[in-house]
Amino acid sequence: MMISSCNRRTAMITCTGPVSPDDLTALMRAVNTISIPVFLDMSGCTGITELGDYSIDPVTGICTSPFYNSIKLSGISLPRSVTKIGKFAFLQCTALKKAVLPEGLKSIGKAAFGVCISLSAVKIPQSVTDISDSAFGICTSLAAVTIPSGIQNIGKDAFSFCSSLESVSMPDSAVTVSKDAFRYCANLDQHVLMQNAASQAASVIK
Repeated sequence: MMISSCNRRTAMITCTGPVSPDDLTALMRAVNTISIPVFLDMSGCTGITELGDYSIDPVTGICTSPFYNSIKLSGISLPRSVTKIGKFAFLQCTALKKAVLPEGLKSIGKAAFGVCISLSAVKIPQSVTDISDSAFGICTSLAAVTIPSGIQNIGKDAFSFCSSLESVSMPDSAVTVSKDAFRYCANLDQHVLMQNAASQAASVIK
């Protein structure tokens, strides 16, 4: 793994080559010691096909994800090899403003970006078929979402409590949408339910 950094306002860290789980843990420990926001470019990394699934300790409430609760990570670009972002992967990354997800990604797990309150921009790749429960829950800065055409399932609370969300663009293709997928999105004044949905929901907003 090679790392380089620059810039005074934001540290740009670029990683290339093979990366192991231990490398990720060590890297994020280093990121959280930097005094300025960090954009982590992992697009050139190899050896990573999944991030997660992680767990939360029932006693301490601490998540096992190396990215969990990062207060310095302001942006991330994931490698093309990643096909799954597992549950809790970026949970409570409260400084995360931008996430660049690769084409080829298939699923976004439970609460993968939960409580990323600064996340204002994320492009969900066309390859994604599953957005799991609470995947983007409480992303209070997220203003617009375009659901990819290949989507098959949008889980419960997938975008709930996204208080800045004003626009959701959905495809006409068959999809299962939980009735609570967009609940408590106070600024969301329009939504589209697919006529050919595999599982009809009475409402996606509550």
